[in-house]
Order: sequence, then structure tokens, then C-alpha cells
Amino acid sequence: MKLKLVFSVFILIFVVSCMHSSMELKDKEVFSYASSLTSKGMYEDALDYYKGLLDKKLDKNLKAKIYNNMAVIYEIKGENTKAREYYRKAINLTNNKNIYQNYKLFLDTL
Repeated sequence: MKLKLVFSVFILIFVVSCMHSSMELKDKEVFSYASSLTSKGMYEDALDYYKGLLDKKLDKNLKAKIYNNMAVIYEIKGENTKAREYYRKAINLTNNKNIYQNYKLFLDTL
């Protein structure tokens, strides 16, 4: 009886951990897809995907990359107030050098 219980708990933990890993992979796939939309100039569609990801519980580094990419889109669209807002959100989450460089380049163009 104890062995069945231990085995059941082990299986449950294994299944939950697999589900969590596949969710992380899916989020990264969505991020990649949104990035490809951005590179194709499909900014509104990319923003929709990024916003959808932000509704989820994410790793702070992925969240910072999302904010950075959203800032870049807003910068391209000439929405500088929103671009600045999203760059700052990204910087507040991470010390990623690329994000700092993007923000500095953005500020230099103002």
C-alpha cells in the first residue's frame, strides 16, 4: 500500500514537471513567432502575441526580452512615450547589456 502511494506521488510529480517544461517551451516558441512577425513588419500582430505572453507567469529574463521587443516596435512606430515605458520595464527586470544598448540608442535619437 505504501509503495503504491509513493509510486503515485512520484508519477504525479513527474507529470506536473513535464507539463511545466512544455509550457516554458511553448512560451519560447510564441516569443520566437512574435519576433519573426516583428522582422516581417507585422507589428500589431507581434504586439498581440507579446501581450498574450505577458498575461502568463514568465521567467524575468524572458519578460525583459518581451518588453524590449515591444519597445523596439513602439520606437519603429514613432510612439516614443510607449517605447520609453517598455524599455524601462525591461531594464528594471534585468541587467542585459543588449537592452541597455537599445535604450541608449533610443535616447540618442530623441
